[in-house]
Amino acid sequence: MLTAYCYRSGEIGFGPIAPPETLFIARNADDQKLQDTVKGFARRSYDNSKYLVPGVPEAKDDHTAVVAVCEFMATINKALGK
Repeated sequence: MLTAYCYRSGEIGFGPIAPPETLFIARNADDQKLQDTVKGFARRSYDNSKYLVPGVPEAKDDHTAVVAVCEFMATINKALGK
């Protein structure tokens, strides 16, 4: 089971668990479906090397960043049928 998570920078990561310094996005038994869904709704970094949660990198404060992650989480979970 794969977990999607993000850092305060907005960078999205995938792994078996979300590291302590990250925010949980979603978990799914179908690893490929989770990655495809998250990457499909994510934004690309300027150098095209990272996937980012929309709204987080430019968030003016932590509260605004968390709101953006919650909105992204809802979008992903809806797309995954949860």
